[in-house]
Amino acid sequence: MGKRYLLFKLNRDDKLNLKFTETHDVRIFNIKPWRLSISGGGCKQENFHEKFFRFYISILTFGKAKVYYVENEKGEIIHSSYLIPQNFKYPFLKKGEAVIGPCQTNIKYRGQGIYPHVLNFIGKCNPSLNIYMIIRPDNKASINGVKKSGFELCDDTISTTNILKRFYLM
Repeated sequence: MGKRYLLFKLNRDDKLNLKFTETHDVRIFNIKPWRLSISGGGCKQENFHEKFFRFYISILTFGKAKVYYVENEKGEIIHSSYLIPQNFKYPFLKKGEAVIGPCQTNIKYRGQGIYPHVLNFIGKCNPSLNIYMIIRPDNKASINGVKKSGFELCDDTISTTNILKRFYLM
């Protein structure tokens, strides 16, 4: 077996009232094999590896994955989070469940609440989904961000296989 990860699940408690400033608009991009560029291909930051990863995710999920992203005033992507539905890479997911990740925030914009804001937005946009996140135990910033967004640590631990990096409950 490979590395071990923590599993978090979004708590849909009606009493959870997150207060995030609406300073950044979150946009949604539906990934398709023939449509890999965000912002109509005009984004300067996109490179081959990002497009290849989106192509891989689109094939893996039969075009059902989404990217939630935030742009700055110059149109540069400063945060992106993937919502990935059930597929062979996450065999523990059932129908109606999805995993958020990978997520990344530009280093200049960290600490501004963008990450928890986007996670909260994803939860509100997908009220019928059970949403999970898989996080390395040493990634304290991500753990703090998901807790602010209403995610709770599950009793289960996740492990990966060394081949194809599939995630399994332990």
